Amino acid sequence: MATHRFAYPSVVESEERFLNDLAQVAQRERLEEDVRRAMMLTLSEAFTNALVHGNRLDPAKTVWVEVRVDEATVSAEVADEGNCGLAELAARPQTGQLDDHGRGIGLMEHFAAEVVFGETLTGGLKVSVRFRRLVERTRG
Repeated sequence: MATHRFAYPSVVESEERFLNDLAQVAQRERLEEDVRRAMMLTLSEAFTNALVHGNRLDPAKTVWVEVRVDEATVSAEVADEGNCGLAELAARPQTGQLDDHGRGIGLMEHFAAEVVFGETLTGGLKVSVRFRRLVERTRG
């Protein structure tokens, strides 16, 4: 299993660096196109939420990302250093499909095989996602 760990300061410029790092992981691990697209979209949403809602773009705070890849799955965690992450998530209003904001969680749940929300020891939100790989194996 390959593990890739990243840490980003909570500034807008980190989004582009994060997406570049994630694309390099997908290429290095030779992820299937559908898995790569789903991973990029889902983790981009989790990362933006951590940056903006969790850490409130505070450059003194960090967004932590870990991506693990094996033959059957890609799993990842995105964690912020915010406060009361799960409480804020539970208190957010329901949104419709056409609303301008708030559709990200539904998108993550649609594209990932599994999405689990947890809290870090310091109260930040941790989003864990998993994607199934459909890799055909040939016998040699």
